[in-house]
Amino acid sequence: MYAFGAFELDPLSHELRRSGVRIKIQDQPFLILVKLLERPGQVVTRDELRFALWHEGTFVDFDTSLNSAVKRLREALGDSVEAPQFIETLPKLGYRFVAPVEVRPPGLRVAPAESKPSGVKRRVPWRLRATAAALLFAGTAATFFYVRSRGAPPSLALEVVPLTGLGETEKSAAFSRDGNHVAFVVPEPAERAAIYIMVIGGEQPLRLTADANDCTEGKLIARVE
Repeated sequence: MYAFGAFELDPLSHELRRSGVRIKIQDQPFLILVKLLERPGQVVTRDELRFALWHEGTFVDFDTSLNSAVKRLREALGDSVEAPQFIETLPKLGYRFVAPVEVRPPGLRVAPAESKPSGVKRRVPWRLRATAAALLFAGTAATFFYVRSRGAPPSLALEVVPLTGLGETEKSAAFSRDGNHVAFVVPEPAERAAIYIMVIGGEQPLRLTADANDCTEGKLIARVE
């Protein structure tokens, strides 16, 4: 895979991407780009490109067709003849790729996540704190409406009860958009550590994951939504 500027080109999958977004490109402009990227900074002659694009015995106006293919390639890259960022024209000789080119292993597109130093205490994100507060509020509200629905007198004192009903410690709660479900993490014990989801007011939570190793805030919110 070749990387240059905001672009990535994968010769195996025949893909050209700009900032991760795939760009539509025809076969001949793509092949010309591959030939230029194989020899960055060097002249690739018009004859070399002609033999790469057309088999021997093909009847075509080579000069016009090659000029047209290079023009379409420049349009795909947003490049220009007057002020080339990528492809320089050498009149009557050929073309040269002038931008820096990086060769990457196939499939390597996203940089690995930055590792966190061990022993550093992480601050609890405000969103998790907010969901914990919302969980407590929802539990109180659910209890209140349940008591009201059973016809209890208004003067009856409210009793706060756990929303999930599990014996373990739950954390990182997140509610669904319709307010009918809540997802949460059980960090321990190890045999029960996982992401769970349950219906508000239900009796038994549903286990969603095999363990809690990937219980990040984003994945938890994605599960409940």
